[in-house]
Amino acid sequence: MRATLPSGQGAESGTFSPEYRKYFVTNAVDATMTVVDADALKVERTVPLGALPRQAMVDAAGGTVLVPSRNADTVAVIAAVDGRRVGTIRTTFASARIARDATDRLLVVDERFTAVTAVHRTNLAPDTAIAAEYYHADYGTLFHSADPVELRLLDDGLYGDAWAPTQQFWRVWTAPAKDRVAVCRLHSVGASPRTSHVETPYADECNALKASDAWQFESIASFVALPDEYGDCIDGTEPLYRVYNGGRGGAPNHRFIRDRAIRDAMSGDGWVAEGRGEDRVFACTPTLRAGLATDLRPVPMPKQIPPPLRRVPIPPRSRPG
Repeated sequence: MRATLPSGQGAESGTFSPEYRKYFVTNAVDATMTVVDADALKVERTVPLGALPRQAMVDAAGGTVLVPSRNADTVAVIAAVDGRRVGTIRTTFASARIARDATDRLLVVDERFTAVTAVHRTNLAPDTAIAAEYYHADYGTLFHSADPVELRLLDDGLYGDAWAPTQQFWRVWTAPAKDRVAVCRLHSVGASPRTSHVETPYADECNALKASDAWQFESIASFVALPDEYGDCIDGTEPLYRVYNGGRGGAPNHRFIRDRAIRDAMSGDGWVAEGRGEDRVFACTPTLRAGLATDLRPVPMPKQIPPPLRRVPIPPRSRPG
């Protein structure tokens, strides 16, 4: 399906967020941003910005969209979930580009690339991360991770180009708290080269797999909540499903799914749904499209020129599977 949608004057760049299913178009002439619902193909909101806005950067994990404005010396902070402006980062130079560094700061570069300023992120979904799924066509294996380093290595092709993103996402917690349980991650090499991972928040399943010779414990991958015996989730969370291929194709493979329709299609193809209640809910996770707009104070950002960047070697990681 295609559609022609209106935007502001001087539309010159757009950024798509597959996690939020939105397209953010900056309009240089009238200093606005058009927020488009990519599924409904309609304009949701027009957001006022500073003069000469540049291309937006989506921080999906933090639930924000960041838009530098060259002639206003500002970076607008927009809530990705609804397009409302929630804050402003003021600069003392014409901001042009934004990036994130390894310490979770934002780096804002001026239009002449002569100065860089680092500030802490505005995070509307604290203590969470977004898990992304990948598919290995040769092995027929699905794999997911919420580890930002592992995801970056996958996207950069350092595990090979065979792993393709499926554009399926869900959110997890990154720290323990009340009503959250740890998700243990295990790895099996028994079906080499079709290696496999499994994650579970259920202690009895984790301990049973640890005790077997077929699985090796790797880490605590994240934190989720458990559904009750009826498969219901607590407020502020949404269901996450898990299906199992029964070891067909020569390797065990478990798939986590946020979308019930996909879960039902997998079940129809012979995968076994695992979980509690009539709907077979496996776990409960924080809402993917999190980050409600709130009133935030502007964050001052003094001009500073950092020392030259030092290259840091990337540590080796085990191959996913």
